[in-house]
Amino acid sequence: MAGGEGWSEEQVEENRRLLEAETEAARTVWAHPYWQELQGTDRVDAQTQLMHLTDQAA
Repeated sequence: MAGGEGWSEEQVEENRRLLEAETEAARTVWAHPYWQELQGTDRVDAQTQLMHLTDQAA
C-alpha cells in the first residue's frame, strides 16, 4: 500500500508525484478532441486498442 509502514518520506513523495503525473496524463488523453471525432463503435474500438497497447508491445 502506498505510504504504508516502512516507506520513507522520499518514497511517499515520489509515489504522490508519480500518481499525480499519471492522473494528469490520463486527463490529457481523455479530454483530447480526437475522441469527439469518433462515433459509436469506432470510439469504443479506439479506446480498447489504447487500453491494450502494452499487451501489443510485449
